[in-house]
Amino acid sequence: MTEAPGQEGYSHEAYFYADEDDYLGRALPFVEAGIESGEPVLLALPERKRELLRGALDDRADQVDFMPMEQASRNPSRLISVWRDFLQGDLAIWREAGAQVRLRMGADGVG
Repeated sequence: MTEAPGQEGYSHEAYFYADEDDYLGRALPFVEAGIESGEPVLLALPERKRELLRGALDDRADQVDFMPMEQASRNPSRLISVWRDFLQGDLAIWREAGAQVRLRMGADGVG
């Protein structure tokens, strides 16, 4: 994933990967950049992907909100309610403080 410096607004990106190493090579920099810049990160992933990222992040994994994709839904369109709940709940403190917050959300299907 690439990112333009100072990018604002909504950005939706998707990528294909061949195997677990390829997945980590693409997902990990995205997540690490969010952690390093203090952005909230929410990932809805199947169990194996959560394990991979938690292992790669090591002690930084607790700075990421992981949601089991098996719990969220097999239908990606149903993730909208997951994102909405995250925005209304976890980010309410930021909004109340008047802060503009950039956040990172990612998902990968079950299958």
